[in-house]
Parts: sequence; structure tokens; C-alpha cells
Amino acid sequence: MPPNRGTDLSTEQRQLRPRKEESSFSKWLQDVFDATAEVLVFTIPILGVVFLTGDVEVTFILLAALCSLVLGVAIQRHRPLGLPWPGMTPLLVLVRLVVYNVALAAGLALGGLLFADPIVGFSWVEQPILGPSLIAALVGVVAVVGFPYLARALGHVRHG
Repeated sequence: MPPNRGTDLSTEQRQLRPRKEESSFSKWLQDVFDATAEVLVFTIPILGVVFLTGDVEVTFILLAALCSLVLGVAIQRHRPLGLPWPGMTPLLVLVRLVVYNVALAAGLALGGLLFADPIVGFSWVEQPILGPSLIAALVGVVAVVGFPYLARALGHVRHG
């Protein structure tokens, strides 16, 4: 060993050893973590507005939509059901900001419109918060399914 290396042979051998392959579960956890960070960062505007209203029902509906958005993004990152999940480009950062916030706002609005007593005339479900939460979650899923196609239409798809 050359005198200028400064390490012994056992240290060199330990550094050259191949690393173990990540398990599928650890990759799934990494995708959930990345999806959570992505969705929470890009939805700060609507989260701030809704949390400042102080309405518990609206906050619960938003959290249901947020969970479906995070779960959908994590699934698409882990094993895409259609097109691969697009990477981050400056244009797609702006598109994510708009799409995620519009999806959550649309979920809140549709849930409120479809399940409001004055419009429908009766309560569709026994628990008045369940119906709007399901509608908001469904809108989040639709946004996740449609996002890769929107990115493709804009010409930004991760290859490989």
C-alpha cells in the first residue's frame, strides 16, 4: 500500500464491499416519503387558506383529499399504472403547484356542492362528513392519474 493513502488494508476492503440491494418495502417507504414531501410542499397555499378558516369539517375533507393525493403519487412513483411519473423540471414544478392546489380546491368545492343539504334537500349519508371526503379523495385520484398525461402533453416526460 502506498504510504500516502493513510488507511490500512482492512478499511480499504470494507469500503470496496458491494452494498446490499434495497428491499421492495424500503423502496416503497422512500416513495411514500418523497410523495408526502412533494404534495405537502406544493399544496402549502391551499393548506394555509383552509387551516386558517378554522372549520373542522373542511379541514377533515382536505386531509382526506391530501391523503389520497399522497397515496396516488406514491403508487405512481413506485409502480406506474400508466405513464411513468414525470420528473422535476421548472415547468412541471409550476404545473404541480397549480394542479395539486386546483385538485384540492375542486375536491372541497364538489364535496360541498354535492352534499350540502340546501342543494340536495336531504343528507345522502348518515355521517355528513363522509360523502364530501370521498368526493374530495376521488378528485385527488383523478388528478394523480391525469398528471402524467398532462406532462406528456406539455412534452416533459422522464425517460428511462
